[in-house]
This record gives sequence, C-alpha cells and structure tokens, in this order.
Amino acid sequence: MTSYATNTISSSLQTSYSITTNPQINSYQYMSDVASPYYGLFMKKTENGKNDTHFNIEYSFGIQNIFHHLSFQLTTGRSIYSMKGINYQHHVSKMYATVSLNGYWKTWSVFANIDIAPQYSIWGTSLYSGTKYNYMGVKYNLKNWNFGLRLDNPLTRRGFIQCIENISSVAPSRTEYYISDMANMVELSVQYRLQFGKEYKKTNRTLKNRNFDAGVNNEY
Repeated sequence: MTSYATNTISSSLQTSYSITTNPQINSYQYMSDVASPYYGLFMKKTENGKNDTHFNIEYSFGIQNIFHHLSFQLTTGRSIYSMKGINYQHHVSKMYATVSLNGYWKTWSVFANIDIAPQYSIWGTSLYSGTKYNYMGVKYNLKNWNFGLRLDNPLTRRGFIQCIENISSVAPSRTEYYISDMANMVELSVQYRLQFGKEYKKTNRTLKNRNFDAGVNNEY
C-alpha cells in the first residue's frame, strides 16, 4: 500500500490477493442422453472445485476544504476473479466505484454518498455484489439542537439492491434482490444535546492561587 496526504489532498493505492482451495460449488450438467428419464433437463450437484483466486487493486483520492466549504472522496478499483475446477475454468473482471460529497456553511451541512458500481466477493462459481445504497441529506445546528433531513435511494423504485451471479458455461444465472420499501425513503431527525456536570472555566491565577492579580500585598 502506498499513500500520500497533505492538509487538503489525500491519495492511496493498495492491492490484495487471496486464494481459496477446494471451495464448494454447484455443478450443472445438461442431460443429453435420449434414453435417460432426465433427457433435456439440467442436473445440479454439489462438489469441490480446485481453487478460487481474487486479485484486487484499489485507488482512493480525496480533497478536503475546497473553498473552505466542500470535501470530496472517490474510491474506485478493479477485482479480477479466477475460478478453476474439474470441468470448468472461468475468469471474470469487475470494476467498482463510490463517491462521497460533503459541504458545510456556518450551521448548515449537506452530504451525499453514491455507489456507482458495487464491489463483488467470490465463493465457488458465484459472485456476490455488495449492497448498492445511495443517500443524500442536509443538517442544521442551532445551539444544542440538531435538525436533519435525509433521502435514501432517491430516483429509483427498487431501493436496496444486491446481486448474485453464477458463472457457468452450461447454466449461467443472475439473481437480484431488492427492497422496494427502501426506495425514496425520507428520514427526519431531531436531536438535543444534554449537558451534565460542571463546565471548565479558565481563569488567570497568581502564585497565591487567587483569581486576581493585585499590585499590593494582601496577606497582612
């Protein structure tokens, strides 16, 4: 991993590599024997593959205090997957990216997070996407009060989304899970900060531990 940072700019580049041996997979076989009672159907069975490998390279870039009011962060990367078994060998490449923005002006602040493309993980011949969840909002501070408005998964009907892809030359598939109730969801928040205990107050004290400085001797 390499990184660079100043008061306003941050940047990092990192790579990782992992290997899983003997993963459990779902193997599919097309029954082409006319004499078989299962002719024309697919047969699925669970077996062990040889290995799965995952190589990942990720780059992050951020700028803070743009015009003293804005911050920006970009994280993007590419994952390269290799799946090997007795009767199969697949190679898949996936890109991912996330952008976050923050703005602040006096007692106001705005924020947004956009998942452009989610990152995937691998198990056997299946790829599992991370959750795609976008949101934006605004906050206002008034002394001990904090008021917030947030919109989750705007401009979509499906809301929370997660995908599973099965990589197969015989029976490839893609499944999407989503929660439509989490689309265009509005959140309102009100917070009040309670203060307990004594507040520390700094005062000037003399060598006699008094809170005033006199020009005459007060000890007589």
